Amino acid sequence: KDIPFAAAMTWGTFVLLRLARQLPRPALGAALGFGALTGLAVATRVVGGLLVVYAAVVLGAWAAGRVRADGWGPAARTVGRAALPFAPAAVLAWGVVLVFWPWVQQAPIANPLLAVRTFSHFPHNTTFLYAGELVRSTDLPWHYLPGMLLVRLPLPVLAGLALAPLAAWLRRHDDVPWAGWGLLTLAVVLPLALVIGTETVLYDGLRHFLFLVPLMVVGAAASLDSLWQRVPWRRVRGGLVGLAVAWLAFQVGEFVRVHPNQYILYNPVAGGITGAAGRFELDFWGSSLKETTERLVEEVVAAQGEAVLDRPLAVVVCGPVDSVRPYVPETWEVLDARTARSGDLFVALAKVSCRLHGRAEVLVRTEEEGAVLSIAGTLH
Repeated sequence: KDIPFAAAMTWGTFVLLRLARQLPRPALGAALGFGALTGLAVATRVVGGLLVVYAAVVLGAWAAGRVRADGWGPAARTVGRAALPFAPAAVLAWGVVLVFWPWVQQAPIANPLLAVRTFSHFPHNTTFLYAGELVRSTDLPWHYLPGMLLVRLPLPVLAGLALAPLAAWLRRHDDVPWAGWGLLTLAVVLPLALVIGTETVLYDGLRHFLFLVPLMVVGAAASLDSLWQRVPWRRVRGGLVGLAVAWLAFQVGEFVRVHPNQYILYNPVAGGITGAAGRFELDFWGSSLKETTERLVEEVVAAQGEAVLDRPLAVVVCGPVDSVRPYVPETWEVLDARTARSGDLFVALAKVSCRLHGRAEVLVRTEEEGAVLSIAGTLH
């Protein structure tokens, strides 16, 4: 659900920005689009309700400006007319939530509030690597999410974000749509502040807050574009273009090299995969298990012949069982290591610590830059 949620939040923020630019006469179609996207976001994850907060801040800031300019009476009438399209948008948003999140139908008020409390303190207590230390998901350091952004985002994005204050200062006298930049800043900073302030339970890197990444990329790109327009020398511009092309080629090469495990990549701040190994989580979802399992089957067939495919062997899995099951013969039984007492073969995700009953002989290792992602072999 991480990518659909990120899509709904990104489009919702974009449509809200269009609505802000249309004030005091926001288009009904845009308002309904915002309502539909808000409903989809909330139905995917309850934190999608942040879009409602963003809309309230946008309307509130605009209304405050009207009051200062026109006084309370005229401003109230203007703001009232401007807010009218948001009423059917709210009804549409709630209807979308009810359709795509049936649990809310049972208690339309209580259940969403319960979901908010559950999300902020999700009952998932596990340990994992972060910055070379084992941390607990229920007791994370305050800098966990900012730290993961620092080691995960591409360097050009980090550079654009770091230079954003300079870009804003250089354009302080220009005719810039500051309301849009304010909304973008709010949509990035507020979720980060809430995570730090409420000590939200997190794990698996950035995936819970993947929806921040598109907005951060937009902000970084706009920051770099503002600075680019102030570079006067053609040779310098040519050098920067060459640098950008070289970086893009490098990044694409990295994706191709580690396919299909691209999500284990870390940026040079972390030292790449080599630097991240033993300090951060790599293959936390077990995408390498497909390759490891298929190679294990090949090794067993090579050693024992095709007839072994019809034998009822037991494969013990340390990790997500469903990531292994599709890649073994139907006659082989796939068992969870937490409950299995014996087996013939094993497949293990490197990040998972488990006890295998019997002596294990490793036949297959799936690695990237020397970092072991998963292993497999026989049990005796």
